[in-house]
Amino acid sequence: MKRISEVKKEIRKFYKEENIDYILSLILNISLKEIYKDEIFLDEEKIKEVISIFKKIQGGYPISYITKKTFFYDFEIYVEEGIFIPRPETETFLFELINFLKIKNFYPKKILDLGSGSGCIAIFLKKFFENSDVFASDINKKACKITLKNSKINNLKINVICTDLFSSFKEKFDLIVSNPPYLSYNEYKNLSENVKREPKEAILGGEDGLLFYKRIFNEAKNFLKENGILALEINPFLEEKIKIISNGFVLIKEIYDLRGFKRGLIFNLPFISFS
Repeated sequence: MKRISEVKKEIRKFYKEENIDYILSLILNISLKEIYKDEIFLDEEKIKEVISIFKKIQGGYPISYITKKTFFYDFEIYVEEGIFIPRPETETFLFELINFLKIKNFYPKKILDLGSGSGCIAIFLKKFFENSDVFASDINKKACKITLKNSKINNLKINVICTDLFSSFKEKFDLIVSNPPYLSYNEYKNLSENVKREPKEAILGGEDGLLFYKRIFNEAKNFLKENGILALEINPFLEEKIKIISNGFVLIKEIYDLRGFKRGLIFNLPFISFS
């Protein structure tokens, strides 16, 4: 048996990052306060397990896949291999979207999150529009199961449909939101190894990164109600190309992230007055 402080010394021999205490709290499912007290003892088997986990992290394996969870706003989100890990940039995009819609007094009755992944966007939108009927769709069956799991973890009802974009829908929506795969082949090739451990299909948007934007713009008109809104998280470096292919939609709002990059574009259709 060894105290947690002794185990940390062993970890520091090869792991030089500052977040050891935080990771230990997640692995051991105890509070940081308990870590700092140094009253936790680990047996040899547990120590080997902990050391093995830190070595995987040191090698670029995402922490969230080890702990099976991440945090998005104030939600605990379950993730595992094969599921895209939510990013802080998406939180910013959603906050700005919701603020804009509320300023416009736009309260959607029916919402669709296209390509839901972990379900974080659908869950976020249901939290802030609690009276809305929220749908989440994804072609990945694992993503659909995990979206449903996360809706239950956070006690928020989401309608989950396993389908390719709009393929299984007949109804129309007031608000369609998506953070589609948007990296080009060249951008994907230059990603860090830890990001490449996340599902390729959730990241790669075709040769030029525009594949899913083109599909969404072409199909979304048939699934938006009158006065409906289409909100897209974007690759900042594709902004102008996305505007060019917007296929009759009118840009009504641009969203920036905390680093000053353009992170989201909000559209409606030209016959709608949104002054």
